Amino acid sequence: MSLKMMKKTLLVSAMVAMGSLAIVACGDSDDDKPDAGNGDTDSGTEPGDDAGTEVKTRTRSGYLVAITAQDTAAPIKVPHKIVVLDALTGKPLDPPLSAMTSSTDGSWSIKDIPTATPVALHIQGQGDAATGWYDSVITNIKATTSDDPLTRISSASTASIAGQAAGFTPDQTKGAISGGVYLIKNGVRTGVIGCTQVWLDDDTAQPPAKGDLRYVGSNGLPAPIATADKTEATRGAFLFANIDKGKHKIKLSVDGGKTFFGETEFYIGMAREDATSAFKGILYQVGIEVEEDKTPAGCK
Repeated sequence: MSLKMMKKTLLVSAMVAMGSLAIVACGDSDDDKPDAGNGDTDSGTEPGDDAGTEVKTRTRSGYLVAITAQDTAAPIKVPHKIVVLDALTGKPLDPPLSAMTSSTDGSWSIKDIPTATPVALHIQGQGDAATGWYDSVITNIKATTSDDPLTRISSASTASIAGQAAGFTPDQTKGAISGGVYLIKNGVRTGVIGCTQVWLDDDTAQPPAKGDLRYVGSNGLPAPIATADKTEATRGAFLFANIDKGKHKIKLSVDGGKTFFGETEFYIGMAREDATSAFKGILYQVGIEVEEDKTPAGCK
């Protein structure tokens, strides 16, 4: 996303005020609007289990949009349930936290999310197996992770297009994860890191032998490795189309693997066949935030 578009998107979302949400919110209630400031950290704390201890929490919010969206101009108005998971185990929090997206503008907000360990947001796909939306899990959300107004999900009707365009066959026993490499300043995403390559686990090959790595083009769709061997300049995005369940680690390079940055661990808890949606698909998403602009000169 360009800096100009990102500022425009953040300005739109910052103008929407909200009341407090119940644990499971009503989809088109006025109370479902994201907090002003798009889900900034809560200033208060809640008591912990032990006397004298406190657990820091944070509010998260956004707008439900298609996976290829660059702004909030066309929100998905079909209400979807969003459940907060423990990112390290893939299990719902205890006590549970969830919300429904608004049928008016796709907005949602969840308060009091613990920040002691990383969490994930499981958007449960709705609709039929031919034209509906399928599961997405935004994972590895830490206390310091920047807010993103765009909560992206994929549709069943475009699933085959991605596979055909990028030259991979979805494996129902595996999951998929897309990632964006973001430049941040003062805790805010201001752009992306382009022309980046991604390494998986301890594989020294590029592209990795496992995972069906693809890089995402300017149109928002993954491309064959033969035509795109690094992230594109304006999206900074990649996709592992078939990745095993379990713990994984990725690291990034802009110099062909001479040096690395942005090492990130994540957990894939569900394969496509485990999805709650009618269309058995699932897409994990992870944002990797970098404070130094490592985009090489001349990157396109």
